[in-house]
Amino acid sequence: MLGAMNIHVLGMTMPGTHYGLMTDRAIKKYDKSAPGGRPEGGPVWAHVSPLAVIGGEGLKMAGSSDSHGQPSVPRVVVDAGSMPGAGTVVGVRAGDEVGSGWRTWGPAGRAMFDAACDRLAGACMAAGVTLVVHPGVGQALSDIPSCLTFLRRYESAPFELMVEPTALLSESMLPRAAEHLERIGEAFVGHPKVSAVMLTNAVVEREGLRSVRVDGGEIAAGVVRAMAQRVGEGRLVLFDVGVDRQIEFLLD
Repeated sequence: MLGAMNIHVLGMTMPGTHYGLMTDRAIKKYDKSAPGGRPEGGPVWAHVSPLAVIGGEGLKMAGSSDSHGQPSVPRVVVDAGSMPGAGTVVGVRAGDEVGSGWRTWGPAGRAMFDAACDRLAGACMAAGVTLVVHPGVGQALSDIPSCLTFLRRYESAPFELMVEPTALLSESMLPRAAEHLERIGEAFVGHPKVSAVMLTNAVVEREGLRSVRVDGGEIAAGVVRAMAQRVGEGRLVLFDVGVDRQIEFLLD
């Protein structure tokens, strides 16, 4: 049942430094009782880094407290997609954006990605932090096989995935979105190393698909709702704008 889900929201502004990484967003537990229906009162599950940690200078740890002396949340989400309300965060994806001159989806890019992860594993383990990777089309982790290979390779490392099913769709896959999302759900929902599922819809733009709230976009409502039901009691992440409306949409 959706009502029993562990609902979190992505997009809360939370500037600061956590484990040596600048963070400008947080993923928080949704608290409907907070003023304005916004989740200020919910606990933070993860911080989102806008800085390159894969293909860049690497993850620099700064101990177990944030810049205000508060205990740090032991998860950092790294992503390089442009998400509504979350800005552009550069890390696992879009290697060209960090000036490395390689394409993340090619063999050379994947080799650099793996080498960077090998280096980061020890640093993350020493600091007690888990690096949560957010995959997407055209990036180092871009589809089911590449994500499962990553999870097998780093089975004992402090890495997890936050899977956004629509982020693994290309524009050409949209007409058969239901079939593709079913496969994605079968592969990742319930996987012990997939710590969250970010549920979105998608719209077609000149650059390709762009993630939007679940209650908009071009993927049929029934398909989106089916994915929400599949998540079950797992951690479901939504954009933090119009959360009540999104939940109502999923319950319709």
